[in-house]
Amino acid sequence: MRDIEDYTDQYKTDTFEMEYKVPIRRNHLLQDLQRYPHDCVLEIGCGLESIFQFATGFKKGIVVEPSEEFACRAEGLENIVVVHAKLEDCVPVLKGNSFSFIVLSCLLHEMENPFSFLRVVHSLCNDETVVHIDVPNANSFHRLLGLEMQICKDTHELTERNLCMQQHTVFDAKSLEKLICETARIDGKEADICSRGSFFVKPFTNSQMAACLASGAISPEVIEGPFPEPVHEAVLSHRPDILVRNRREQGPCCPRSPVRIPQR
Repeated sequence: MRDIEDYTDQYKTDTFEMEYKVPIRRNHLLQDLQRYPHDCVLEIGCGLESIFQFATGFKKGIVVEPSEEFACRAEGLENIVVVHAKLEDCVPVLKGNSFSFIVLSCLLHEMENPFSFLRVVHSLCNDETVVHIDVPNANSFHRLLGLEMQICKDTHELTERNLCMQQHTVFDAKSLEKLICETARIDGKEADICSRGSFFVKPFTNSQMAACLASGAISPEVIEGPFPEPVHEAVLSHRPDILVRNRREQGPCCPRSPVRIPQR
């Protein structure tokens, strides 16, 4: 069982995460929000700053957050309901909503049972719901570098930081998409992948990146530089992301919607 209080404390100590990775993830997510209908948005896990502090154009937002400190930070935002609970414990409360967009950013890899967790997410989707999912990438440059240097035997290995942050899975783009599709089908749905992408090139670990910045060896411009440019090879990127739309299966020969790969 996850220790949410310890996770909250550990999360706040990672300066590179807070100052660089969180804003990059947020900007990427805001772009996706603008591409799709987002009248009613569910954010699962809000961290220190809810996406609703920055998003526009939504009519109703719900935050589900098990950390008391994080949940309190989201309270008071206009048109926002904050549910201080784990997702699986508040499904009956959420079922009455018709979500147009669900945010699952930097969270799935932390779940003890991502299979069961995604089934819960699918249960909250209608045929038009779009789900944004992003996770750290097993094929990130810094993990590939570690493999070549024989620091690790497999890029999917859990690192000391993964264990400290109670993170249970290291996904790559293929394993993430496989899990999404399998969990949808088990409940008679079909997951249409609206778009696949990746962003943010990270050559070193978080602590090493923070040390490089603190020493002046690299500048913030170097960190931000790769973000606006298209990154087509997931192997170079720190974060794969996928947008998913659920619909009821119509049979084994039901055609799939075209996959759209955004130029990022």
